[in-house]
Amino acid sequence: MRVLGSDDDADAVASTRATLAATGLDREGVEVTWDVSLSRCEEASADLVPLNPPFHDGTVVDATLVQGLLDAAARVPRPGGRCGSCTTPTCATGPSSRPASVPSASAPATAASRC
Repeated sequence: MRVLGSDDDADAVASTRATLAATGLDREGVEVTWDVSLSRCEEASADLVPLNPPFHDGTVVDATLVQGLLDAAARVPRPGGRCGSCTTPTCATGPSSRPASVPSASAPATAASRC
């Protein structure tokens, strides 16, 4: 299984890597990269793509910030692969309890809207 994590913030990447190591989840097939919207990942190359999309620019809600990650969620999962998305109840894009689905050229990628 290949699991990808990515962030455009180097501190977030370092924190995620440290958390994986501390919890014993740092293993082969789990990769965390410093990248923008998985731009270096090939199409249909991952089994699981967890997303924590940005909805804020500072303190201002901006739902357009998520588009790059939604595009990656449609592009990166393998056939039968999955993606999951974290949201908060204060997110202006909709209720956090609502399941979402991101269609993929290779396969549908189901997204769970809570972490």
